[in-house]
Amino acid sequence: MRKYPFVLSIPKAGGHLILKMLSLFPEPPPCQWSDHVISFGMRNPLYFDSSVMKILLVRDLRDVFVSLVYWFDAQIEDGLIKRHLASKQKGIDELIQHWKTCSFDEKLTIVLEDGEKSLYYSRFMEENIEEMCHLLNVQNTYVIHFEDLVGPKGGGTLEKQWESIYFFASLFSIELTQEKVEEIGEKMFGNSYPSDFNRTFRKGKIGGWKDAFSEKNLQIFNARYGHFQQALGYFK
Repeated sequence: MRKYPFVLSIPKAGGHLILKMLSLFPEPPPCQWSDHVISFGMRNPLYFDSSVMKILLVRDLRDVFVSLVYWFDAQIEDGLIKRHLASKQKGIDELIQHWKTCSFDEKLTIVLEDGEKSLYYSRFMEENIEEMCHLLNVQNTYVIHFEDLVGPKGGGTLEKQWESIYFFASLFSIELTQEKVEEIGEKMFGNSYPSDFNRTFRKGKIGGWKDAFSEKNLQIFNARYGHFQQALGYFK
């Protein structure tokens, strides 16, 4: 049986951006995809298969947590939060009601602490970030940064975006013309081009955390996730 590349990210790191990009290829390449590395102690079997190419999408963790707050808000509003595989099973209704009373800053504290008040089970985010960092050192693993993929519309550059698209295509042994790369880059970010992968898109800008983090939450982040942040190639 042929083993397809395994593309994975942590929640809210922009996994759907990868899927949208692939859908814009002349012939979308087959792959396995997951927006989480671990859940309730379970990992995808491909995680342990050293013969399977792994492509990791990583993002500044501060922007990840800001995005998570907005995602929880949207899921609660749409009545979908209980369907998520990592959602708490006990006391979820009380947690939702408490969440609704919180300010954005308080919600950000909740997701950063990743504990009893979170709508996910405790340490879900930390576990996934830790596992992602572990994969950085695994053979046959490649890394793509969200910030390089978004291009100028998301606060990045065309050069980095094109370079990332070319790199991704090379991993699948796909040749793209410069014209096609530019077309993919133009269509992949935002909602201007119709796609099934637009549904989770909100803003997708680099550095949105700067307007969202209080000093208190920045201290929490640095204490809990600073070492992960640096391992992923970012700095405090």
